[in-house]
Amino acid sequence: MIGVTAFVTVALGILALAVRPGAAVGVLIISMMIWPEYLRVPIGPADMSAPRLIALALLIRFVVQGRHIKMNVCSVDYLVFFLWAWTVLATMMAGAESDKTIEMIGYGFDTVLMYFVARLGIRSIQDAGGLALPLFCISAFM
Repeated sequence: MIGVTAFVTVALGILALAVRPGAAVGVLIISMMIWPEYLRVPIGPADMSAPRLIALALLIRFVVQGRHIKMNVCSVDYLVFFLWAWTVLATMMAGAESDKTIEMIGYGFDTVLMYFVARLGIRSIQDAGGLALPLFCISAFM
C-alpha cells in the first residue's frame, strides 16, 4: 500500500499546491476524509499518512510565501504546541516503548500540523470562501 499512499499523496499534494490557500486547506480536508489514517509510510521518527505529508507540504508553502509573518501569535498557538510536546515528553519519561513514542509524535502531526496549516491557510474571508467548493464536493461524495 506504500505505492498507493504515495500516489494519493502526490496527486492531492500537487492539487493542494496549485490552488489558492483556502482551497488548499479544503484539499487537505478532502485527503483526510478519503484516505484511511492507518495506511502510513514510516519516515524518520514518525509514520506519515497522505494527509500528514500534504499538510507538511502546505506548511512549507505557506512559510515560503511569508504567510507566517503577519500571523498574530496567541496563547492558543503556544498551548497547542506545548500540550503536544508535553504528551511526547511524558510518554518518553513513562518509559514507553518506541512504538508508543512514534505514535505520540504522529498525533502531533494530526493536531499541531493541521492546526498551523489551517491558521496560515485561512487568514481572510476570501480564504474561507475558497473552502466552499472542496467542502461541497467531499460532502456530496460522503
